[in-house]
Amino acid sequence: MKSIAIKNPEHTLKMQRLTFGAGSFKDYSKKEDYFKLLDCYYNEFGGRSFDTARAYFIWEKGGEGVSERVLGEWIKSRGIKRDEIVVTTKGGFPYLEDYHRHRLDKKSLYTDMEESLDALSLDYIDCYLLHRDTKEIPAGEMLETLNEFYDKGYIRFLGVSNWTGKRIDEANKYAKKKNLMPISISQISFSLAKTTPLLMKDDTIVCMDDNEYKWYSENEFPIMAFSSQAKGLYPKLLSGKTLSGKCLERYATEENIKKAERVAKIAEEKGISPAAVSVLYVSSNPINSIAVFSPSSVEQLRDTMSAMKCELTEKEIKYLDGE
Repeated sequence: MKSIAIKNPEHTLKMQRLTFGAGSFKDYSKKEDYFKLLDCYYNEFGGRSFDTARAYFIWEKGGEGVSERVLGEWIKSRGIKRDEIVVTTKGGFPYLEDYHRHRLDKKSLYTDMEESLDALSLDYIDCYLLHRDTKEIPAGEMLETLNEFYDKGYIRFLGVSNWTGKRIDEANKYAKKKNLMPISISQISFSLAKTTPLLMKDDTIVCMDDNEYKWYSENEFPIMAFSSQAKGLYPKLLSGKTLSGKCLERYATEENIKKAERVAKIAEEKGISPAAVSVLYVSSNPINSIAVFSPSSVEQLRDTMSAMKCELTEKEIKYLDGE
């Protein structure tokens, strides 16, 4: 499986372009079902890159911490060597009653870090990302805390999620001035189906747009794209399923729906599924991007991993975009 290089002044890390997202792990009683997904990704496809977060399903009863806990127990139960896999997690998710009430102060971040290490049963985390941003704290101050984690050996690479390129620049200029470890990886909402914070009903999320795309392109900065399959928009449209929930609310725009015919054409030409075309749009994109996907069944996983058969050309990427 193809990978991209994540770098800082001391280390280089290879992360696979198709990264397993444990974002669907919310019910601990279904642990064995989740294990089957992880086993399939690891054994059948050689998958070695995993993404999770401390806050996943904190909004549902019994969901808090399940994603990290299940991933950690799977790693331990399978006897997987630590240096064989790449684990990314996130901390600093805001208060549920108001996403503008941040938890990016040092005390909150230390709490999340300790809980993540414990839940994952790991000595260190490869990539640790701040789950949100806040203008109430200077970027440099948050970078100082991440550097404390780095110096203590808790993490290997510093990252952010839902930060603009402008804020990453602010943090990394501070890092250079203070001789600190910089931000090396970013998570952002990015898929063939475009969306906005307004459609997401959350203005603390950063979605790929022309300005962000230009910044990532010019800076050759690595991205982990979340919601890379747009909640399954194109497989659902092309199979005649009725759109509902977040898929309908966030992605069912006229512009996105028009792209379905192009997805079908590419899928037929390549001999792959629409789900695979969706992740290939991200993983083959001219900007340096990883597609994070979160399957809920082994069938969905295999369907998506058919993307390993091929890549998309820049011409095909532009075709999908309607250019």
